[in-house]
Formats: sequence, structure tokens, C-alpha cells
Amino acid sequence: MTIAFDAIASKATTSGSTTWTHTPSGTPAGVLVFIHQRQDQTDVVTAVTYGGITMTRLARIGNAGVSLASSEYAYFLGNGVPSGAQTVSVTHSSAKDCAYESITYTSSTNISKVQDYKTLSADGAAPRGTNLSLGGNTCHVSLGYATEHYALTQYAPLAGWTVRRETDHTNDCTGCETYDTVGTSDVAWGHDVSGETTRFFASIAVAVTEFSGGSNPAPISPFLMI
Repeated sequence: MTIAFDAIASKATTSGSTTWTHTPSGTPAGVLVFIHQRQDQTDVVTAVTYGGITMTRLARIGNAGVSLASSEYAYFLGNGVPSGAQTVSVTHSSAKDCAYESITYTSSTNISKVQDYKTLSADGAAPRGTNLSLGGNTCHVSLGYATEHYALTQYAPLAGWTVRRETDHTNDCTGCETYDTVGTSDVAWGHDVSGETTRFFASIAVAVTEFSGGSNPAPISPFLMI
């Protein structure tokens, strides 16, 4: 068994620090958390933990937008992931409205790492990120986004992507998608826009693969190679 999608949990929009419960289906080898910050691009997330274990920030991308700002965050844990239902905790330095997803993965080694991640802050009819480079490794790919588009009908995922969660917040939208193919080929990502092409996305895409090196990587280091 190579890397595989296990389970997803979400937390509806909450202002300020929050928690939710993530329940894996199998034995988790990795955890990815997306945080979609609505109508503000200030960096306010100071810590994310899974089962009390500190997760590593991969990236944050923000933009001022045309009328509404937004930010997207991604955090990862690839080793020492506790089994069973766990509390995901997000700490804010100041209260901002955010929505959340947590994704767990399984693998034959019960350890995973981030192969690549990319950020996107763009508008237009076809906002695209730089292709994720999988380096010939078998990866599961997902993305999270916050956008100032005010209706889900104004944009759509690219072919080969599945919407895991999307929410219309009336004045803006947030969501999470996964790529249908767990494979070794580089992955194109972004959205197709059918209306309001001047409105911005803040988005992060992440490719996760199993870790099959020698010694175990450190619990909070998604890039350690041995």
C-alpha cells in the first residue's frame, strides 16, 4: 500500500481559536490541515496541534483582493501521528473568521512526508498554480482555498479534481478539493472561472507521499530525507 486518502473532517466558520475532532478510518500516517481565513489577510494563526502534537506550517498565502481580502494556511504532521479520534486545535493571536479541514492519510510505512507544495494568489478566467512536482513518487494531492467570489457557481474545479467541501458564505467562498489520481505524474491545479474574473483566490496545493527511508523522520519535519 502506498499513500492513500483516509478521512476528512471539517469545522464551520468560527471566529478565533477553535478545536474539532478528526476520526481516521484507518491507522493514520499523516495529517494535513487547511485553514481558510475569510475577508482578512492578517497572519493570525500561531499554532496548530493534532492530538496534542505540534504541526508544521507549510505555507500561508494572502491577498488584498478587489473588495475582500483572504488568506490560506496549510499545516502538516507526518510522523508519530496518534491513532483513533483526535482533537485538532488551532490557536489565533486575534479573532478572525476561518473555516477548516483536516485530512488523514494511510501508508504501508505509517509515516509520510510532503513531496511538494505550491501557493497561488491570482485572479482571471483561469487562475493556475505552478504544477506540483512529484519527482516520480506516488503522491496524494489536495488543495485548499479562500476566494472573494460570492457564489460557488462562479468557479469550478479543474477536470480530475473532486470537491471535498465547499461553502458559500454569501460574500465569499471557501473549500477543499482532492486530485482523483494517486500517481507519479506532476499535477496541474487551480480553478476555471465563469464569472467575476477579477476576483482573487488565495490557495495552497500539497502533494503527500509515504516515507520509506531509513530512520524515522522527526515528528514535525515534513521534508527530512534520509
